[in-house]
Amino acid sequence: MKLVKEYINEKFTEDSNPIEDMKIGLRTRIKEWLDNENVAIDQNEDQHDKPEYVINDDGTIDVNGNMHLINKNINKLPDYINFNIVDGFCDMAYSDLETLRGFPKKVYGYFRCSNNKLTSLKYCPKYVYKGSRNRTGNFYPGRNPVRFKSKDVEKYCKHIEGYINIE
Repeated sequence: MKLVKEYINEKFTEDSNPIEDMKIGLRTRIKEWLDNENVAIDQNEDQHDKPEYVINDDGTIDVNGNMHLINKNINKLPDYINFNIVDGFCDMAYSDLETLRGFPKKVYGYFRCSNNKLTSLKYCPKYVYKGSRNRTGNFYPGRNPVRFKSKDVEKYCKHIEGYINIE
């Protein structure tokens, strides 16, 4: 009788991450959700040398480009999706969103959340900057069940370089 010894870690090399190789873990879940066309990312020419997004060690996501979540028919982002910085505009119009939980803290472009089902701007970006490439730095709360006013935006967003467009 021949004794066979197999170890679970034989498959893994020093350079691999067993949790990711087995397709479990937070980073893998985030990557699969982003790569499953839930979010469209457009990069400008000067961003092509960077990855479309980076998953930070704390599980937050930095986007190198413009982020679109338009017409996605989702009520909210999954609990494990938390954007940090978007180096471009962030547009999630017409997506049936009921909350902005998980959306970026900083946007370098504009932030638009119009035509959703929002009743609060809690979790909106704290900062909306113009950034480079002639971006506006505007905030567009638009049409939602609540007609947001500038004071509603300013309650949560601490700095807007452009203007608030109530539409």
